[in-house]
Formats: sequence, structure tokens, C-alpha cells
Amino acid sequence: MAASFDRSHLRKHGIADRDIVIQPVPCHTVESALRTAALDGVDLIQIDAEGYDWPIIRSVDIKRIRPRIMRFEYRHMSDEDADACLAHLASHGYRFIIESKDIIAVRVEEPSVQVRVSKRRSA
Repeated sequence: MAASFDRSHLRKHGIADRDIVIQPVPCHTVESALRTAALDGVDLIQIDAEGYDWPIIRSVDIKRIRPRIMRFEYRHMSDEDADACLAHLASHGYRFIIESKDIIAVRVEEPSVQVRVSKRRSA
């Protein structure tokens, strides 16, 4: 079973058009999901949105929600999007653990720590 916002992404994974079902689903932003759950913030945000991870991360108000850990898939990101995503998170004090398909971004508590992303660090 697979899901995507993009039919071509499903095709790329070998799913035939006849097997693709269009299904409207309720969607939330991170902010609206937190409101619905009556939460002010979370410690962990896990994203696996088949290429839409960076737009989701970009939409998160990191200063307000302050997730300690963000884990997301980067293998479907363009090099430019991956670089922008890492730079964005680094500017908010995150350090990175790179896995084969995912990145774990951990927020560093010490304000004196400077984190820089000078080159793409993904595979």
C-alpha cells in the first residue's frame, strides 16, 4: 500500500493507474493538529510525506512549538530542497543524524553552540 499527493510518484514506484484510487482525506497542518489534540507543543515530529517533507517542515513554527526532535525522509528531496531544509533547521539550533533514507534533527539546548551547514551532508 502506498499513498501520495502526486500520481506520478506512485507510478514511479510501479503502481499502475488502474490501481490508484483517489480518496479525499482530512488534512491538518502541524498547528491545526496540535489545536485539535489540545496540545501546545510536541517533543517529536515524524514526517514521511513522500517528497513533501520540506514544505511541511518549512510550515512549522519552530520557535513556538519547539520540537526537540524532527525525523523526516530526505531521499525524495531535490539537492536544493535538502540543503535548504538542513540550513533552516541548523539556523534553529538542530544537529543531524543522517540515516540511509532519513534525517534525525535534534535541537541543541545550549545557546552558545553554533551549527553551520556549509555543504550538503546527505547521500
